[in-house]
Amino acid sequence: MKGTALNALLGECGEIPLELRRKEILVKYLIKLYYNKNNSATSILQDKKYHNLEIKSKSKYNMLLKNFLSDAGIDLEQNNFVCKCTPWETLDAQVDLDLLNDFSVHKQNPDLLSDTVQTKFRTLSQNYSFLFFVDGSVTKDGKVGAAILSQPVLVSLQFTLPNNFKIYYAEAFAILQAIDYIVKHDLQNTCIISDSSKVIMDIMNVNIDTSPYPFIISSICNQLKTFTSITITWFPGHFAGNFPSADKLAREAAVLPSPSVPITFTCSEATCVLEEWIVGLWNKEWEEKPSCSYQKLFKLRKKSDCFSDTRRLDTAISRLRLMQTKLNAGKYKIGMHVDGACSSCGVLQDGIHFVMECVETTNLRDELKKLSLKYSINWSFAELLSHQESIKAIAKYIMNNNVEI
Repeated sequence: MKGTALNALLGECGEIPLELRRKEILVKYLIKLYYNKNNSATSILQDKKYHNLEIKSKSKYNMLLKNFLSDAGIDLEQNNFVCKCTPWETLDAQVDLDLLNDFSVHKQNPDLLSDTVQTKFRTLSQNYSFLFFVDGSVTKDGKVGAAILSQPVLVSLQFTLPNNFKIYYAEAFAILQAIDYIVKHDLQNTCIISDSSKVIMDIMNVNIDTSPYPFIISSICNQLKTFTSITITWFPGHFAGNFPSADKLAREAAVLPSPSVPITFTCSEATCVLEEWIVGLWNKEWEEKPSCSYQKLFKLRKKSDCFSDTRRLDTAISRLRLMQTKLNAGKYKIGMHVDGACSSCGVLQDGIHFVMECVETTNLRDELKKLSLKYSINWSFAELLSHQESIKAIAKYIMNNNVEI
């Protein structure tokens, strides 16, 4: 509708404002410059001295980078990657992908595949003194966890990682922590079992250049080169019900209230935290500097979802939420109504009045009150227009009574 605020549209669709998107891209570039001292553009991170004027110009880009690092609570480490000695160097002697090859061959025959997996597990149990099952987990809201579970000696370890890290990092982190535990306790003839084929293949081929997290892959490869008694094996995750699995522990670790484990932040890790920092800036600005009525009532949405399968009803609910409707108050704003007053109540007829106050919608409120008690919905315009069940009731009322919204 005409007059809908830009901030309301951005907040409803979960679209970060352009200014903050530009800042995110800029900080990401500044992090890359921090690690590439040979790039001539690195000079923008340095303060300039004007001796003739006896002044010192502070770098605004360096201040921006420092503000991000300070707010995120991270310290950037220098890259210490272990590069390949030769282009053809691999760690295939310590990485076992036989089951992955069998999986691709026998995936059309579930029974044969199950027997192959069972046989492989028995072989591993007989050939190795210790088996370490590792896994990572990322929830829908970006919480990340990793876990380790071993046998025959039961070792159960959980790690809560910073929000918004990728599943690749969680899987690789679990493998690295398993290696550290094995080395620390001097365990011989051990096998680490993971279901992340991408991570294991990068480890086998020492893919430092192409890995999204080169530092952690480099650390794993360096450890494997030193301790040759450690083997990493791929195992299909959906067969975990038959064997010890770290999957449940990893999912629990992701939502634990305990603080995150210390992480070595390089360019790749810092970029993951950057997105959360930008969203945090948007949330802060949204709460502290509201510029429209939508901002005063509604919180930011992470993504835009449809409210109804019917376009007309979906449009009506969206207009109620955006507080720009074809009710009398909305028509008055665009010169299509005399005073915008409700014909029954004599007061301004906007979305809040229609849902919460109007005498004509008493039946609707009775239904909403029942739903609020049943589903513990707070009695407010914003909450009623945010809960799926109350939205269904409002949409049904609009359709049955042919209300123009």
